[in-house]
Amino acid sequence: MALLKPPVVKRALAVLFLFLSTGLVWAESFPDRTIRLIVPFPPGGTTDIVARILAEPLGKELGQPIVVQNKAGSGGSLGTIVVTRAEKDGYTIGMASNSTHIANPLLQKETTYDPIRDFSLLGGIGSVANVLVVNPGKVPVKNMDELLALVRSHPSRYTCASAGNGSMGHLWLANFEYASKTDIPHVPYRGAAPALDNLLSGQSDMMFDNLPSALPHIQAGRLVPVAIAASKRSDLLPDVPTFNELGLEGANLDGWFGLVGPAGIPAPVRKKFNDALLRVLEQPAVIARLREQGAEAQGATQQVFTNNLKFRLEKMREVVQAGRISLD
Repeated sequence: MALLKPPVVKRALAVLFLFLSTGLVWAESFPDRTIRLIVPFPPGGTTDIVARILAEPLGKELGQPIVVQNKAGSGGSLGTIVVTRAEKDGYTIGMASNSTHIANPLLQKETTYDPIRDFSLLGGIGSVANVLVVNPGKVPVKNMDELLALVRSHPSRYTCASAGNGSMGHLWLANFEYASKTDIPHVPYRGAAPALDNLLSGQSDMMFDNLPSALPHIQAGRLVPVAIAASKRSDLLPDVPTFNELGLEGANLDGWFGLVGPAGIPAPVRKKFNDALLRVLEQPAVIARLREQGAEAQGATQQVFTNNLKFRLEKMREVVQAGRISLD
């Protein structure tokens, strides 16, 4: 093999040095304009609220404003696809959740992205407890032992509402059936709001829901909480045990939020985002505002966030395959 002549080597090294130095200078100056944060759901939902809580303090940490844009559709896939197709410069980022990075890739044929490969996983934001609630007028139980005894003595009689086929509520039900060895018919609705309305009206018997959505109805006595999916008991429901405490570890998967961008964002920019995010999630005011929404600030590094996502994805893949869940 012919060796390159010294002048050629020098020119190649000079070009490489120029490329690297230019990239470093560009990364050091990032950001120098407004950043767009895509929320792939309508305004007013938990993901949207969390994004808006973070946008202002995160923008201050980075030195440029962050503008939240809602791009809803296809259960979160539409806005998430926008993120994957954005320029790889860090000026378009997005909110990630169970729906966008687990349910949709596993079940929606129209989801064209890979939840790991097609993203820069910038960091974990936090978690939100999920709660299994029952309509006390239809399901006269006060704890998990009573619920399991009831559904096991009457297989397929008591139904569980969800936001739709392939929604996270559907997957949480399948996960619960898998862990508890029960058979509970699934009743899909067109969204979480109508599912909750039908549960309250008695047209279905139980539901897995984010704690912030269910909490007002629990406090009003219209719903009874049986268990929560969280790392520990919620301060908002201190008497309600976690699935772990009840020996149903496999069902103890809570909701989560993360920050992502398109694959290929330069490493120094990714680090800037993560460093700023971790600082924001240590601010008492941010922690308090998230807690008001039933969410817990749990900042995670890029690597921890990636590992957690991979674990959750594989766990739910097992559930989908074991339950033969599909949208067909």
